[in-house]
Amino acid sequence: QIFSSRRGGDRVAVGDAEVLLPLWSGAAQADQARRMVARHLTPDGPFWSAWPLCAVNESGVVSPLLNWLLIRGLFRYGLEQQAGQLNDAMLAMVSQAGIHATYDARTGEGLGQPGAATTAALVLDLIKTPYHYDRW
Repeated sequence: QIFSSRRGGDRVAVGDAEVLLPLWSGAAQADQARRMVARHLTPDGPFWSAWPLCAVNESGVVSPLLNWLLIRGLFRYGLEQQAGQLNDAMLAMVSQAGIHATYDARTGEGLGQPGAATTAALVLDLIKTPYHYDRW
């Protein structure tokens, strides 16, 4: 594991896609970012789904916020193909299911609060791609 959570100095197992947030924050070096993508963002990876990245592999829930953060990070590391795939998957899911707080990673069905303002704002931002932000 390239990055890990710690509690009291001991590593804590992270069972969700938050382990990829160094891509968004810029904490990963370029080679670390590529290894993270190769390990986690492939069809064999633990968080892959037919829809956007699954937030927690055991629950099968898609978090629009987490996906938005990862799309931003992927773009900033120059991983435009992966960012574009995730961006397109998010927009397709929302187009099919409508605006919701979370989604089912297996079906793309909206879960939680319908009409979630946070998801609506993130979708509007995703529509304006390609991004014009500094690269890491």
